[in-house]
Amino acid sequence: MLVQDTAYSTLLRGQRQELHLRIARALEERFTTVADTQPEILARHFMEAGLPERSVVHRLRAGKNAAARSADIEAISHLQQGIEAIGGFPNEAGKDRLELDLQFAVGPCLIATKGATSGEAVKTFTRARELCRRIGHPVEYPQVMHWLTIAHAQRGELREALDTATATVALAEGSGHRPALINSTRGQALILLMLGRLLEARKVIERNVSEFEACDEDEKLATRTAGQDAGTAGLSVMAWGLWALGYADLAAARMAAAERRADAIGHPHTRAYALYYASVLHALRREPKIPTRTPSAAWRCPRNMASAIGVLWQALSGGAAQF
Repeated sequence: MLVQDTAYSTLLRGQRQELHLRIARALEERFTTVADTQPEILARHFMEAGLPERSVVHRLRAGKNAAARSADIEAISHLQQGIEAIGGFPNEAGKDRLELDLQFAVGPCLIATKGATSGEAVKTFTRARELCRRIGHPVEYPQVMHWLTIAHAQRGELREALDTATATVALAEGSGHRPALINSTRGQALILLMLGRLLEARKVIERNVSEFEACDEDEKLATRTAGQDAGTAGLSVMAWGLWALGYADLAAARMAAAERRADAIGHPHTRAYALYYASVLHALRREPKIPTRTPSAAWRCPRNMASAIGVLWQALSGGAAQF
């Protein structure tokens, strides 16, 4: 290895680039499985060959591969390397589209690992919105707006969150993009619930669950751009809403269904999401002794749980006149 490194260091820059290009081309042409399963290798060789445009495409693929395995930290690394590289590209047609692909892929990973209100996540959401507007409202636009809705809601900016959610639902309806519609209606329902508008929330979340049930498998998978499976998430929000309306047993049944779906699909962040909602519901039902599988490190309790319980108690009080 030492001899190899020494020999490599004696090569001129042009010779090194030519060597990396030959390796990258050989991998593409003769070892196609490497391009599919380990695109980060091609990304490195194309970057060293002085072809960052080719490298970024493979970084995007590597990031998506890692995200599909729920290896979010690895995915973020690949995708951010791609985003950094694309900053040096000339302003040509296709640059914004490629950057949006990278930002759109990294968004769910940041939600899962850092939270929707983290500086990195908000920066990604804001940049993705800017790119969407420059491109001309692509299909990703409603989902990007949903991310911003989440950020507003988690900062307690419920009025702003509801305005953004309502606009996002309209965008999703206009585009005919069902996964975006499912995510945006769930966000709208949860915000209405937190505002104490319980009957409105129930109507929206029932639509949400029905839309998800009508999806094919590709559409269901596409809903995970919000950070978790929308089927599990919709049932979880429905459970909270039913509890607030006084249907404690029905709420428990919906929550159990959400947990079963989370277990069945095996998506780690979705499992954490369902377990968090279940833990809050058990606390609201005064069932502290019910065993929970919730890992203590999955979220930062008790602050998050106390906050959710407090908001739901407030929603129940505010919505009592709607019974």
